[in-house]
Amino acid sequence: MERGFREKDVIIVDHHVNQPCERQYTQVNCLPYGHDRMSAAGVSYLIAKQMDGANIDLAQTRCHRQCRGYDGAGEVRLVGPVRDIIVEDGVRHQSVEVRKKDLNCYGTATRPLYLSLAYNDESLHQRDQQ
Repeated sequence: MERGFREKDVIIVDHHVNQPCERQYTQVNCLPYGHDRMSAAGVSYLIAKQMDGANIDLAQTRCHRQCRGYDGAGEVRLVGPVRDIIVEDGVRHQSVEVRKKDLNCYGTATRPLYLSLAYNDESLHQRDQQ
């Protein structure tokens, strides 16, 4: 390689379909394992947890990222057992609280989180009263 990192110094973490490449890089990707609705944040969380079990404190970051992780049809990207693992880690760490009803936020794919929360159609207090 003329410049940049050597192949052995690069790890690609992704959740998209692999693209042809002339070099062989180490890759961590959820698709070959049947997780086709998982975000890069979910893949990164599982790597961090594998590197050090104390990294379950990052579950809250992963769950926060999921709030922004909707596709155009409003469907959550991460479904199934991996989602459950991440949520359970956050609950165990006491950094994630599971609620039956979530806030109905608009524009999560196109606005920063603080704006999405500002334009939701109910407050936490209203939701908890129901």
